[in-house]
Amino acid sequence: MTTTRKPLTRATSMRGSKHTVATYRGPNHPCVRAYSKALSMAAGSAGAFLIPDEYAQEIVQRLYQKTVIRKAGATAIPVPRGNLSLPTVTAGASTYWMGAGPPSAVTPTQPGFGRIDAISHKLACLIPITNDLLRFAVEALDEQLGEMLTSEIAVAEDLQFIRGQGYQNTPRGLAAFAGAASSSFYGGSNVVTSSGATPAQIVLDLQAAIYALLAASVGMIKPAWIMSPATSAYLQTLQNSEGFSFLRKCLSRERSCAIRSLRRFRSRQI
Repeated sequence: MTTTRKPLTRATSMRGSKHTVATYRGPNHPCVRAYSKALSMAAGSAGAFLIPDEYAQEIVQRLYQKTVIRKAGATAIPVPRGNLSLPTVTAGASTYWMGAGPPSAVTPTQPGFGRIDAISHKLACLIPITNDLLRFAVEALDEQLGEMLTSEIAVAEDLQFIRGQGYQNTPRGLAAFAGAASSSFYGGSNVVTSSGATPAQIVLDLQAAIYALLAASVGMIKPAWIMSPATSAYLQTLQNSEGFSFLRKCLSRERSCAIRSLRRFRSRQI
């Protein structure tokens, strides 16, 4: 059996009439303490270069805008050949009431038909990456980059679905289909003009937007509100003359709202 002993250093000093002997071992050794004081982590030349940097295995992701169009229930139609033509009915047939006497002449009417040509648009995102980076970078870097690609494409797609005007290979969005002259949503034939900023006027505007859809015989299959977070926060603070927040309950969460029970989604791209 071999036993290794750490060296001991004894220091002797005279304090008055007493003889004191101090024993130093390991980090308590004066040389070690002096060396520790000499080297510092504050500066690289003082010893900080000897301490390796540590990196976490996770990447702090970027905060992306919320995508709302697909969540609101937009119907996705596959276009395998790039273009798709949708037949439409532009005019219906005429009807006539018949009397009790001999049948009168019924004028035949021909329904009108049309076509909507849907043209596909390509959205791409490319991130160059080397094999060495995939091999030596943080764990699951390829998966995190894949999630980044998906998020970037989803945000860009959602923006065009809302404000796209169909220029420079981009699709048309809700603003263009509403008849707005620009992506600001104002001035279009299917745009409800605001009547004011009081709580009563805002409620009337919301009801007017719903009535515009009903008056146009829209099926209201998947209706929903899409508004900016600032608008949503403002509507929650609206109070009537008695101090009652009549919109806070239905706007506090993304669920069915009391105004015609429509779903609500928030997006800064609106």
